[in-house]
Amino acid sequence: MMDEKQKKALYNPVKTEKNNAKFENYKRQQLDPKCIDNRQPSFGLTNRGELIPCCWMDTQFNRFDEDYQKLLAVSKIEDYDSIDEILLTDEWIEFSKNISKGIGFAWCHHVCKKRETAQHKRENWYDDVSLETLKKVRIKET
Repeated sequence: MMDEKQKKALYNPVKTEKNNAKFENYKRQQLDPKCIDNRQPSFGLTNRGELIPCCWMDTQFNRFDEDYQKLLAVSKIEDYDSIDEILLTDEWIEFSKNISKGIGFAWCHHVCKKRETAQHKRENWYDDVSLETLKKVRIKET
């Protein structure tokens, strides 16, 4: 069982001036969210049982973001009967509206900043008729 000090460090870490500078720098980058047009799978699940917008969001740095902390506060899967219930909370609706306007958490702007070329993930899809005749069907890059 975690004591209060451990919970605070994990769920509400203290942000330093260095972190503030990184946040501001990331937020200035133009956002190209890959989660809303299926270039990258959306949603992730932390080992703490929280639904998050994508797998890239589960970082200690992101937990410094007060808006992200608000989203996590309503994202514990054990507190709901379905994922849809979580997605219909005010916090998730606000996140969805903002991300569609190019406004996200600092980490969103860092990972999904507008780029000339794909940076994070490349999927090669093959026709699986047989191992001898595998042929590439499509490539998906994010």
